[in-house]
Amino acid sequence: MIKKFSHKTIDKKVYGLALESTKNYMIYAELWFLDIVSPDGYDLWILNDFEAIMPVPYQKKAGCKFVIQPPFCQQLGIFYKKSISINDFSALFSKLNQYKVRNYHFNEDNTQYFKNEMPVLFRTNQTLYLNKDYSELYKKFNSNRKREINKLQRLADFKVTESFSIDAIFKIVNDNEDIFPHRNRLLLRKLLETADHRKKLYSFFIIPDYKDSPITCLILIKSCNRVISLLPLRAKDTFKGTISYLYDKLFKQFSNSPILFDFEGSEISGIYNFNKSFGAENITYASFTNFKWFEILKKIRNSNH
Repeated sequence: MIKKFSHKTIDKKVYGLALESTKNYMIYAELWFLDIVSPDGYDLWILNDFEAIMPVPYQKKAGCKFVIQPPFCQQLGIFYKKSISINDFSALFSKLNQYKVRNYHFNEDNTQYFKNEMPVLFRTNQTLYLNKDYSELYKKFNSNRKREINKLQRLADFKVTESFSIDAIFKIVNDNEDIFPHRNRLLLRKLLETADHRKKLYSFFIIPDYKDSPITCLILIKSCNRVISLLPLRAKDTFKGTISYLYDKLFKQFSNSPILFDFEGSEISGIYNFNKSFGAENITYASFTNFKWFEILKKIRNSNH
């Protein structure tokens, strides 16, 4: 039996314990996370006695309710304590298809369930296991990454700190306002504050000697044995290679540990190649939409410009 709950009616304690026990847990499905990134609300589809759960976030505009993948939330989909049957998976998929779905991303463990007749687009995430000596990880870096890192290691006019400051991060975020719409910046601030309060964040900053504020930040969120690169960002007009340097610093610190580093992407070729240059491996997840009229409207608008 599949039951539907709203974000207002779900038993949060029962849900939290059920999610923590799933084999494909991701922090994106935590209720506190969804409360922030999907402020209009979300539904929760539950299989039997929490054998599987599927969060479905939505937005409301002009009286229309539609599903959209929230910002800062790469994967959702179906989470289960143990693998479920293809029939149960298909039944939950059908529940999603009852909505107007602009886009919805299933998690990578769900990929095995998709059959040819299911209309999904497969996307690429990139990850790197850090359960090796740092020397083994470094061997996989390409020559450009090694060159950038070695160049910065020879400089002595900056320092790396792990102290966390929301205001310091937002100096860099605001310098990249073209990447972050105002609404997303508000969500990001609340997400970082809440995750920090829950002790789910790591942070690395590069601060040059000639400034009091950082020029590059690397903000990471913990999801069990996965560390997600939520926000690698540098200020504009800053010398290149600083993000490479912080990734290298991170890999040194967490080498020989049972951690999966998640680059969170990407379909953008420049970002994809950058991540690949550290030895990142591809992993597939599925994206679904049935919102065809939105795509048609977008094409019409684009043709009129």
